[in-house]
Amino acid sequence: WTQRGRGPTTSSAVPYVAPSDLSAAPAWVWPNPLHEQVRHSPMVDADMNVYVQTATRVLKFDPDGKILWTFARPDLRMTTSPALEGGSLLLLLQEPSLTARPTLLSLALASGSVEWSREFPEYSRGFDSPALLVHNGTVVFGVRQTATDGTDTVVAASASNGDKLWDYAADELMWNFKPSTPGDGTVVFASSCGAVYRLGRNGELLWRAGNHHNLTFCTPGGGALGPNGVFYAEYREVPMLGPTPEAPGTMWQGGPTDTLDAYRVSDGSLLWRRHLPYRAAQYPAVGYLGPNGPLAVVAPLGDNPNAPSDNADDAAMLKLVGGSLRNMVVAMDAATGETLWTWEDDGWYISSYGAGEALPHAPVDGAASCWPDAQ
Repeated sequence: WTQRGRGPTTSSAVPYVAPSDLSAAPAWVWPNPLHEQVRHSPMVDADMNVYVQTATRVLKFDPDGKILWTFARPDLRMTTSPALEGGSLLLLLQEPSLTARPTLLSLALASGSVEWSREFPEYSRGFDSPALLVHNGTVVFGVRQTATDGTDTVVAASASNGDKLWDYAADELMWNFKPSTPGDGTVVFASSCGAVYRLGRNGELLWRAGNHHNLTFCTPGGGALGPNGVFYAEYREVPMLGPTPEAPGTMWQGGPTDTLDAYRVSDGSLLWRRHLPYRAAQYPAVGYLGPNGPLAVVAPLGDNPNAPSDNADDAAMLKLVGGSLRNMVVAMDAATGETLWTWEDDGWYISSYGAGEALPHAPVDGAASCWPDAQ
């Protein structure tokens, strides 16, 4: 698992079968003694070593859970999912201030020592949870120039020394930016409101699809690339507004613009469009359902957890949406969009915020809650 979404297509597909019996104890546990925020799934290298990134540290574990090394930068923050590239781990850090100027650096996997570091003072970073894309010696990441948060500009740099190669200023806002590549040096990504872009090897726009929303933040959703040359984008076209005791806002309940689009990567043509029953606000996964199963696009849907709030306000907000938050997973045929199966979780009626949000957090993480996106 070398980067977010597993690899360069960021499809989150794996050829392994997950265990169905979870009664056995885990092989090992890291208790997170400092109560640090961990935004992203761990990276796993070819030797089954595991890399965990917190807000200010990276820890390398061997396959048995022994810590081999720790890298720390308490003066900077790590909110971007890292990436493995050869014998290196690439990180994107940022200043803990509103300017949030980024620094790209490379760590040696063997020792955790810094191989090189490159600052980008001409840009700022958002405060969401984006990802690096690394492929064929190039690292791609998001920054902001006009927007107050999220990503509005894509930057490519050399994975061997951090030198800037190109940038592209989009006319839309990306959230939790996770670009993909079909492996030919081009980059494909989706905005939070459903626009999809394909950029060439030098950062030139090859095609753009979808409506225009002028840097509006709609959802934390985005897209993923399948092995069939199709890019799938999950989104809704409504500006994101948090709930209040008087109104549910747009973080909860489905609507008429909750959508999954399928675009042919070669020319940007729309192959099919599917309306989704719940709030569409995540990145889909694309893969085969079993060794002989169909190619499917799997979309998580549902209401977004809220920040911890006063108990009375929390109860009033839940009452506005029938007393609970809802979540669903839909698997669709990747070629047609037809439903293969659905699974709906039990309603989250205890509170409007996620489990563990009221537990202690490391002071370096700032706010007393993580406030995760819909899961």
